[in-house]
Amino acid sequence: MNIEENKEYFKTLCKHHIKREGINDLLNWLEDTDFYTAPASTKYHLAVKGGLCQHSLNVFHMMVSEVKSTLFPNEDIPPLLMEEVAILALFHDFVKINFYEETSRNIKTEFGEWIKVPYFSINNKGELFGHGVVSARIVSKFITLTDEEFMAITYHMGFSGEEARTNPSIISGVFNQNIMALLLNIADMKATFWEEREVRNV
Repeated sequence: MNIEENKEYFKTLCKHHIKREGINDLLNWLEDTDFYTAPASTKYHLAVKGGLCQHSLNVFHMMVSEVKSTLFPNEDIPPLLMEEVAILALFHDFVKINFYEETSRNIKTEFGEWIKVPYFSINNKGELFGHGVVSARIVSKFITLTDEEFMAITYHMGFSGEEARTNPSIISGVFNQNIMALLLNIADMKATFWEEREVRNV
C-alpha cells in the first residue's frame, strides 16, 4: 500500500461525498494525528503502517457494493445516501487514532537467524471498550450525525462488539431498525476477514 496515495484518496472521497459543515475541520484535525500512518490492529488485520486508512478505504468500497446490491441494484446510490456511506465507512474506526505505538520484537527467520521487526502495541489501554461509541463521539465533535448514523457507528462491531457480550438482543434490535448499521457491519467484516486476511503482522 502507498500511504501518501491512500491519504490523498481518502481526502478526495471525503471532499467529494461529504458536504456537511465541519468536514474541513475534521480533515484538518486528521493532519495532526496518526490516522494515515497507524495500523488497523496489533496483529489481526492490516497490522502495518497505513493499515487504518487502508482499512477505512476497504470498508468504504465494500459498503458501496453492499448498499448498491441491497438497496439500489438497478440505479445509482443517491448523493445524500452516498454521503452517509462515506461518513460511516471512512470514520467508523476513529477510536484507533493515536491508539497504537510502534515498538519492535525479535523473530527467527526460516534460516534460524534472529531479526528485529516492527511490532505495534496499544498505548491507550482501556479506551477500546466502547470502540464504536468512542468513534461516533469523535466524529460528532466535527460534524453533526443523525441518530441513525451515530447508532450505526456505535454498533458497527455487531455481535463481536462489547455490547453483544452483555446484551446480544440489542444488536438484533439495531440491525432490525437500521439497515445502514447492518450494511456497515457486513462491509467491515468482509474487509477484515476477506480482503485483508493476507495482510497481517509478521
